[in-house]
Amino acid sequence: MEKILARVTIIIDQFRTSDQIQKTIFFIGSFLICLALYWKTLVGLPIWDDINLWFNDPTLTTASTDFYWFLKYNWPLTALYQKLTFSLWGYQFQNYHILSLFFHMINSLLVYNISVELQWPKPRWIFLLFLFHPASVIAVSWMIQIKTILCFLFAALSFLCFLKGLVQKKWFVLSIVFFSISLCTKSASIPLLFILFILTLKKTKKPLLFIWLLPFLAIGAIGAFRLLNSPVTQEGMLMAMTTTSKSETATEIQGDKLLTKNINMPLFSGLLITKTLSYYVVQTTLPLSIYPVKGRFDNKMDLSNWFRLLALVFALFFIWKYGLMGIFFGGCLLLSPFLGIIPAPYMSSSWVSDQHLYLALPVFLALLISFIDKIKTNLKSSALVLFLLFFIYQSSVATEFYKDEMTFFQTSLQGDPTNVTIANNLAVSYIRNNELTQAQQIIKNFLEQNKGSEKMVNDPYYPVLLELQQALESKSKVDNK
Repeated sequence: MEKILARVTIIIDQFRTSDQIQKTIFFIGSFLICLALYWKTLVGLPIWDDINLWFNDPTLTTASTDFYWFLKYNWPLTALYQKLTFSLWGYQFQNYHILSLFFHMINSLLVYNISVELQWPKPRWIFLLFLFHPASVIAVSWMIQIKTILCFLFAALSFLCFLKGLVQKKWFVLSIVFFSISLCTKSASIPLLFILFILTLKKTKKPLLFIWLLPFLAIGAIGAFRLLNSPVTQEGMLMAMTTTSKSETATEIQGDKLLTKNINMPLFSGLLITKTLSYYVVQTTLPLSIYPVKGRFDNKMDLSNWFRLLALVFALFFIWKYGLMGIFFGGCLLLSPFLGIIPAPYMSSSWVSDQHLYLALPVFLALLISFIDKIKTNLKSSALVLFLLFFIYQSSVATEFYKDEMTFFQTSLQGDPTNVTIANNLAVSYIRNNELTQAQQIIKNFLEQNKGSEKMVNDPYYPVLLELQQALESKSKVDNK
């Protein structure tokens, strides 16, 4: 009996001192805090694209006799996920939110493992900052952005398997499979191909290993071909080659139906690309802008743009000084589809949104922590704690914005009171909710508050907003007769 008790005591002591147990407690505690942080979003209602591209899509919400229906979508596995989850849960929206949050937690664990494999400093801090970063809120809380989360999930798995493949070749097969799945959920992971090539150059001197990159190249080429030849991207390409192009769709009302109307969009340019890159880099470190919709950047520089640009130049000097350009370049590669290189509407440099940062966010956070780690000071831990507390606070505020569609656009309009696109979408949201009087008031207030604004008048959505106002007034007169 004494021997048994002695053995149990030894086991308990090992349990208490085990690093694995400490890690488990650390991760579970972090996830519980994350769950509490996102609790409000778990009851959020559908927002804009959730309605248009999921819950009102007859193909995704009804039984299909065509077995290969999902191949008609640009991202077939995302469409398959949407249809499968709808068949399970229908309009029980909390289940979609719970699953998105669960996958975000899994992604955070993958970020930790990647940080360990690449020997980035302070992997647990990179994990925490990614888990609680306010730029992740839109990807987690907006149901349609499950495509972004799944794309990250399988891209990260592909990357980890590729690292193992450099030692044991059998892992390359699984890496190729995960890369294929990632591209079938969203095309944003195409730049991973170039990172894998650079990684192979850096990690090995065996030429035969480069043969394993050929399947990645073929899959990436197919994904890029599908993306570049999709109708939406073709419109973007036309926009890039002409002064104006029918490149976006606005919504107007006629009778009891919502109709669409083509509008013109400005070209993207080098200035827009620079502004967008500087925005995302600064947003990683100092996420002050937490409103859901950022909208389009224009070709003008205001005070905030100059601040971000100067911050980027200042940061680049120290990034170069401390030998961190490789990490910075990796982040830029992952962000490249959203910098105007692929000029598709809502993916180009003219449309800025924090979900575009999701894939590159861990790399930029690793850059931030590596930079802090290089500084000779005793305040490193204090700085990281302050960053974490600031991120948690900003995320707690941001989660309030995803309660419903009206809140989503109302708060966005508070962040940018001159944004015509947001005002239009807010009015349409009230129309969808059969609150036509409120929609009229939104447009009226917006036009009065921005009376004489050159930015408003020159916005491509401005004529559409006026036509929507006229349509609402006409319907109101008909209803009052």
